[in-house]
Amino acid sequence: MSDAAPSPRATASATELAPARRFPRLVTAWALVTLAGPGALVPGGLWWLGSIGVALWIATVARPGRRAFTLEWLVGGVAMGIQIWWIGYVFEATVPASMVVMGFYAALGGPLARRLVAGPSRALPFTLLAPLAWLFAEGLQHAVQIPFSWGWMRLGHLAADDPFLIGSARVWGAVGLSAVVAGVGGALADAAARRLRTAAIGAVSWIGAALLLGAVTSPPPVLERGPRLLMVQPGMTMERKQFASPNERLDVQLEITRSALETLAAAGEAPPDAVVWAETMLPIELAAAGVIDAIRDETASFAPWHGDPQRLLDADRVEQQIVRDLILERFLPKGTAFVSGVEEWVLLDGRIRRTNVGAAWVRDRPRQTVPKTHLVIGGETAFGLDEIGFVRDFAYEMAGYVPDLLPGEATGVLTIPDRVVAPSGALWHLATTVCFDNAFVRPYTEPVRRERVDAHLVLSNEAWYRTSFEFDQMMAFSKVMAAATGRSMARCTNSGITGVIGPDGRERERLFVPGPDGRPTDRAVAGWMLAEVPVPGPEASAPPYTRFGPLWSLGLLVVAILAGPLVAWRRSRASNR
Repeated sequence: MSDAAPSPRATASATELAPARRFPRLVTAWALVTLAGPGALVPGGLWWLGSIGVALWIATVARPGRRAFTLEWLVGGVAMGIQIWWIGYVFEATVPASMVVMGFYAALGGPLARRLVAGPSRALPFTLLAPLAWLFAEGLQHAVQIPFSWGWMRLGHLAADDPFLIGSARVWGAVGLSAVVAGVGGALADAAARRLRTAAIGAVSWIGAALLLGAVTSPPPVLERGPRLLMVQPGMTMERKQFASPNERLDVQLEITRSALETLAAAGEAPPDAVVWAETMLPIELAAAGVIDAIRDETASFAPWHGDPQRLLDADRVEQQIVRDLILERFLPKGTAFVSGVEEWVLLDGRIRRTNVGAAWVRDRPRQTVPKTHLVIGGETAFGLDEIGFVRDFAYEMAGYVPDLLPGEATGVLTIPDRVVAPSGALWHLATTVCFDNAFVRPYTEPVRRERVDAHLVLSNEAWYRTSFEFDQMMAFSKVMAAATGRSMARCTNSGITGVIGPDGRERERLFVPGPDGRPTDRAVAGWMLAEVPVPGPEASAPPYTRFGPLWSLGLLVVAILAGPLVAWRRSRASNR
């Protein structure tokens, strides 16, 4: 092997890239990264194809030239728009707006890369330059909060389906996986530049580090028996979910639940610990403490576009009739809990606000609710713009409702009885998140750091996105976070994908049902699955990423930000000697 080839950036003039040459290279690079994403070519993604795209990307953006940043913003924005085109099913204007915002962050890696290779001294090898530049852009995109940015996919999620790399997420999460994919891409760029020794060392180092971290430094926890969940997937289209009568929606899910329980009983299966329905699939409204009194006494405001608040005076009675008298007493076996997504009205600062929650009911115990903490742009929140009349009217005309939900502050933990040792009062602790929460880190790491968590439970409704690869992207998020927290993740959805992921990040079960063409499919179909969710033993602790993840991510971002000034300072000192 030899590294004798000259550096590709010996002088600025020798490395300039004309716009006519930069544009097709950027298009090809981003096309490869996009095609490598979960659901584009294969459900789990192809990280090595993403690395090839990164190789072409870093070799392109590291070279200066006219209109470099503008072209990188344009092409990166289009690529980001393609990755999230499905959000147009909710609100079409979100796609071009996201392209502008996300494209800007995607383009920020180019200026850093060019700064790091500027000047006559030897540049960083691409195997280091690529992860520094990529993580700088990706880190800022995820650090800046909605609506000024939108994180969504990381490059590391392309490796969520790799059984060898995913284990390293226990130490460095999706951020570290991004570094691996980008680092291997940089090694490929070094190889293309005939720096073969550097390329070989870089590729082996990045992949070797991931394998070492996953298998040796932080092995997966020893598992024990966990809760048995009967998860119901009604397969409703979004139109039906929005406009069908509450009774019709309730009857569909009760029928699937009844059929599932009868099938299990006929097969000699023990009853489940809980029956689970997906996000807002229980078609009633809950009233939190103080809401009914505030309505009766007229001591709190209620947005007029939500109709007559007097209907909530019957909320407790309806909950008693539907949940406790009908579902718990007539449908579910004694000792089986009921968990579902539902809307709950809460009292906050003299206003009655609508929230999206996961709720659990157990006989002879009070209702438990935990909030959704991240809201969908345009679908669930307008960030206060709903207070403006014409914005509110436009949203109502487009979607049939006003997106003004109240987000929760932190992910909560629902507890359900362990039927096997029920007399002892043993409980399973399920950190419960709702839909869009699945794309974020804190809803999963924070409760594991804070308290006992046996497993994660995701209640989701992705019918908005029909049968798009948004489903596969959500599965990638779930796999990485299951590994990063060392906790299994059960996903119960309205229309897919329903399944269980183990604490090693590997998929254990997935609901497949024959579709309209007779072939098994995992989306837009009705069905149910009984799954035992494995839990870590009592001696298991939170993985390193869950304990230190935010600091680790911040550290990588700081390194990437400071890399340019540091290299410039060292070069300045060298030139003055």
